[in-house]
Amino acid sequence: MKRLLELRVRVPGQWSDAWLYKGSLLLWTPDGRLAWIKLDQIRNEVNRQGGAAARLLADYLIFRTDWKVGEQFVTLQKTATALNALVIDATAHNPDLCFEVTAAPHLVPMHERLEGFLLDVAVTGNRVFSATTAGLFETEFNPEYPKNDNPLILSESGRVNSVAIASNTIAAAMEDKGLRTAPIFFGEGANWHSSPSSFKLIDDYAISTSFSSYNLLNYNGDAAPEFLRARTQRESAGGDQSYDRTVIVDHDHPESILKPVTDAAVAGTTVGPASDELYVVGNSNYRLLVSDGQDFASVINLGWGSPAERRGIVRSRDFVVDSRAGEMVATTSETRQLKSGFVLESYETISLLTRDGVHILPDQGVLRTRTFPRSRRHEDTFASICNDHVDLVGFLEVPDSRLG
Repeated sequence: MKRLLELRVRVPGQWSDAWLYKGSLLLWTPDGRLAWIKLDQIRNEVNRQGGAAARLLADYLIFRTDWKVGEQFVTLQKTATALNALVIDATAHNPDLCFEVTAAPHLVPMHERLEGFLLDVAVTGNRVFSATTAGLFETEFNPEYPKNDNPLILSESGRVNSVAIASNTIAAAMEDKGLRTAPIFFGEGANWHSSPSSFKLIDDYAISTSFSSYNLLNYNGDAAPEFLRARTQRESAGGDQSYDRTVIVDHDHPESILKPVTDAAVAGTTVGPASDELYVVGNSNYRLLVSDGQDFASVINLGWGSPAERRGIVRSRDFVVDSRAGEMVATTSETRQLKSGFVLESYETISLLTRDGVHILPDQGVLRTRTFPRSRRHEDTFASICNDHVDLVGFLEVPDSRLG
């Protein structure tokens, strides 16, 4: 098994949630206000505290400010001596590769504050959605004009456990009020709040929800989430944009995927589950994480075929989950999507499940984690929200032989 190399950037303070967006780190205060700090400020502090080597690691593992940095770093990883020298240089200044930010985030001017306890957040197209025990709230944050005072709109009243966004659509899981979706209208500029989101009910009960591409998964307490296939169309982006984009028109009625998922989980395994009752722990885009509640776990690929078709759902050949990893999955209370796998949250630990196995992370008193699966720059970065700080965490799996 490979060794996990972590790099953390720490923002002190009491925060309820975090989001990386267009060169800024957005933070929510416990009393329902929004704050921000530019990533360039954070990068400069990493450079000051750790030197050029630490900044290069941070650029690739967290900030990813230029796609060429990623390309060069992947090439660098293939050269054991160069990677080893880079890590030694970076850790010489800071052995833990943890860099604390001294600059204080700025509060966004807002006349209103969120009502209720914050449960989930999502950001897209300068729109900021905050799900609380009181409802779903919407405001705007423009990174080019972060000091603008924007109204806070109540889009839906009632407890909203989770929100998910894909393309032009937002989905909200509201327990007894069901799974609700609404189109997000972009391009109104300063009048964005003149077209409030209009939600419609698409499933009767929803504890949480997430997207698999444009399709929706509704976690309603059953062994497997219900699958709602998206109906999409291509349209012009409009304005100065010269490209076409895919937009969601609607979602079909929910259908069960339990049997094909169960069949795929045990197909080809030499040691099967201890129980016939398998359940889906969570998903990372097309990948479903399945457990028997003991020491068996499997990663399933949710294909483009109909959920009723066996060929559309198959066991992943990339993830080989052993019994140790299976035990970790069985205790998981929440999963978060990463490009390389899953963040697993349990009552005692935070761990990463990748193709190489499970990596248990140091106990930092984590309250929740946040990932950014639809971000082009931060799809393998996550935030750990703790009692007195937020960590931005980047990681790299390398053989022990690479790091002397």
